[in-house]
Amino acid sequence: MTEGPASGNDGGHGSWHGLPYDVRPPTVARHRLRYWNPDDPRLFTPKVFGAGWTVNAYWLVHLVRYFRRRGTGRPQT
Repeated sequence: MTEGPASGNDGGHGSWHGLPYDVRPPTVARHRLRYWNPDDPRLFTPKVFGAGWTVNAYWLVHLVRYFRRRGTGRPQT
């Protein structure tokens, strides 16, 4: 992502001081990529429309896989 309007990005998406934004019309493909994407290692992905983050529900449902993939496990008790 690029840093806001000063970067010359007129595509309607990017980041502003680290906060992702996207004001393009939402698409089914983008919904799928942001809300259920096992290929994206992030638990929090940029919103489909607006500013901020949303949860990649795939990793929420598969928390064990998420921690294994990241190489971190839950602390042993």
